[in-house]
Amino acid sequence: MKLHRIHVENFKAIDDRTLELPDCGIVIATGRNEVGKTSMVEALDLLLDTGTKASSRSRRVKTAQPYGTSLQVVVEAEMTIGDHRFIHRKCFLKDKESSLKFLAGPRAGETITGDEAVETMETLLSGTDRTLWDALRLMQASGLSPLQLNSSQALTAALEQAGGQQPDEGSGGGLMERARVEYEKYFTPGGSERRNVAARRAELEDVRSNLATAQDKLAEVDEVVDSLSRINEQISYDRTVVASKKTDCDLAEAAVASLDHLEKEVEATRHTADEAAQRRAEAQTAHELRVKLIDDRAQAQSEHERYRKVASELSALVQGVVEEQEDAQSALDETQKAVAQAEKAEAEARQTLVAARVGEKSAKARQQLDLIKDLKERIAAERQRLDAEKVDDQALSALRKAVKADDLAREKASMASPQLAVEHLTDEVPLRIDGADLDVPIGQTSQRRVDDELVMEIGDAWRVRICPTSEVMALGQDAETAHQAVVSQLESLGVTSLEQAESRLAERKVMETRISSWQERLKQAQGEATISELEAMAERDAGAVSMTVEEAQRSEENAVAAASKARTAQRQADERLKAVQERYREAHEKVFRARVDMDKSDETATRLSTELTAAREVTSDQTLAEALATTQEQDLVARAEADRAQAALAERNPDQVHTEAEGARVALKTATERLENNIRRQAELSGQLQGLGRQQRQAEVDALTVTEHQLARQVAGLEQRARSAKLLYETLKAHLERVRQSYVAPFTTQIDHIGRGVFGQDLHVEINSDLSVVARQLNGSRLEWDQLSSGAREQLGLVVRLAVARLIDPDDGVPVILDDALVYSDPVRVRHILSEVAQGARTSQIVVFTSAPERYDSVPGAQRVDFD
Repeated sequence: MKLHRIHVENFKAIDDRTLELPDCGIVIATGRNEVGKTSMVEALDLLLDTGTKASSRSRRVKTAQPYGTSLQVVVEAEMTIGDHRFIHRKCFLKDKESSLKFLAGPRAGETITGDEAVETMETLLSGTDRTLWDALRLMQASGLSPLQLNSSQALTAALEQAGGQQPDEGSGGGLMERARVEYEKYFTPGGSERRNVAARRAELEDVRSNLATAQDKLAEVDEVVDSLSRINEQISYDRTVVASKKTDCDLAEAAVASLDHLEKEVEATRHTADEAAQRRAEAQTAHELRVKLIDDRAQAQSEHERYRKVASELSALVQGVVEEQEDAQSALDETQKAVAQAEKAEAEARQTLVAARVGEKSAKARQQLDLIKDLKERIAAERQRLDAEKVDDQALSALRKAVKADDLAREKASMASPQLAVEHLTDEVPLRIDGADLDVPIGQTSQRRVDDELVMEIGDAWRVRICPTSEVMALGQDAETAHQAVVSQLESLGVTSLEQAESRLAERKVMETRISSWQERLKQAQGEATISELEAMAERDAGAVSMTVEEAQRSEENAVAAASKARTAQRQADERLKAVQERYREAHEKVFRARVDMDKSDETATRLSTELTAAREVTSDQTLAEALATTQEQDLVARAEADRAQAALAERNPDQVHTEAEGARVALKTATERLENNIRRQAELSGQLQGLGRQQRQAEVDALTVTEHQLARQVAGLEQRARSAKLLYETLKAHLERVRQSYVAPFTTQIDHIGRGVFGQDLHVEINSDLSVVARQLNGSRLEWDQLSSGAREQLGLVVRLAVARLIDPDDGVPVILDDALVYSDPVRVRHILSEVAQGARTSQIVVFTSAPERYDSVPGAQRVDFD
């Protein structure tokens, strides 16, 4: 691939720019930052991106349009790919169009537009080495990662020839390509089986599954016939069992009926016994209540006497606690007086400390105000000087440009103007030039530049006019105009020379530095307070204070300690009083509870005596005892009669009779339900047998059997071909790997050859089979790629790119593009590596975009383009 011309309009910062490129050699395009150097490469990428059509409104296209405009973005390139030389053009966002015009080659004179142009461009680019296109460019310090070049077909072919291999010996084309195509029919590049093989196998599994299902359906018919035969036999047997169970159930029901008389007698005797037991319990309860009433009255009388003694003892205890409470109250009053005196002293000390601090802050504020005033006066005076100074960065830059333009105009005029040489031979004839006698000693020569009309007079006999060409005169006028521009700028700045202006600018920088320093000091001096706050603080006066802040602080701390000690004593006295009061309250409560309990027990004893007297008036104690004895005897007789009836019933074993009867009923019900279920199942099987088509199911089984046999043979053949293709491909791939190992050596040799001109004669690099740099050996030290400095990686990456460019046939290669490269490299290494760049430019296209053109001054024969 060869690039001949790149033309860009309205692309980011570029208005209209064309870059012409020779077929080989180095082109250095220079310009300041943000002038659009990298944008030239971005525009070329956008043009060659066949996925981005002219109608695209992607973010990539929109961001290319100059901000705030609706201009049409245009990118055009003239290039050669193979036998075709053509111009490819795209216009985006406005009047959208794509075109491809062939200039030379088989299709010379042909022009196509629209999507057809993009598709044709895609076909042309498919014949280029995209790996090289991406690898042989170094974009703004991006070359810090090792290059991946193993997929470059052009580099592979070049290294195969350098290593003694032929391209079609199985290393990259011919049989290997056909084997790869056959392999990828059955497997993905990752080695997984493709869907077509799995699909045929899945189809075979589906047929086998369908065959098994059809066979199962055919077997269902036989199962239904067998089930119907078995169910008929079961129904006949179930009918016999139901009849037998019905007879057993009738006999059990008769046995249950014969037990009814005995069960009724047992129920009557049990009821009589229960009534006798109820009467005995009532008599027992009445007797127990009378005994309990007598005992409760005696206990209440005893408790009343005990509570009376406790109340008497507690009254004496309360009197002692009252005397202790009076003593604790007196101690508390004393401590409260001491606390009041200490707190008064503490408040006075605090007031003194506040007054001392106010005085100190006031003095500090006055000092701050004095310092602020002095700094402001300095800043105002220096700023007045700075405002009077006319020389600044912009004015000095303009003056430098004018001086440079003046020097350049003078040099051009000097180089274009003829030189007049006059040699003085004798004093016989005077010589005047422009009306003035020429004063030159005899034997010497006077020289002058002729950039305007010049008149020579030789005595009174000759007048000679010497007129330079109009071009020379124009250059002289340009030089005079440039000089006047310098004089005008010097006068406007109030200086006499560029050096004086530079000195004045340095003085301006000093003044600006002083102002900045004083402003920072002013900010620190003022702090967070405003001027009005500082003035207010300076005017504050807390009165005459004889103490310093430190003395007032110590006095305040002593007063606080004394007040704290007094409050501690007060708390202790208060806690003692509270403890005594709590004991008094507890003793008082105990006395109160004892008196309440005494009154309650007296009331209880009186109430129980009244209740006992009233109860005895109704029924005497003797009567209750006799009633209890009578009911106990009646209860014994009723229970004996109930036990006799229960024994007579137990002799007939009623539980067994009832259990057998219930079992007979359950057995009859179960047999009947089973018979009914089997009759329903018989009807279902009969209907199911009528709906099953045996002949149709047999035909389906036969057809699926034939299909399964055919698919099994096809799948076996497909798997065999896949295994064969895999074996051939992996064998050839292993052979290719061995071939690649053979051309690692020539690639390493070329890199070492170029790199030794940069790093030194003992350089050696290690290359893996992927053609990427693994490590560098230099001065007896081996460093992995990631261990190298940024500068070394950048330099070595450029060396690799130059090695690739030299190895590859120029017709198969692509341009080497360097965008602000070597930013991490020192000047010595830069000179060495640029020497290698110059050698590579003899056969390759090398395009350099840079904002530092002086970095490439040592490159001979470079074509230079200024983007400014």
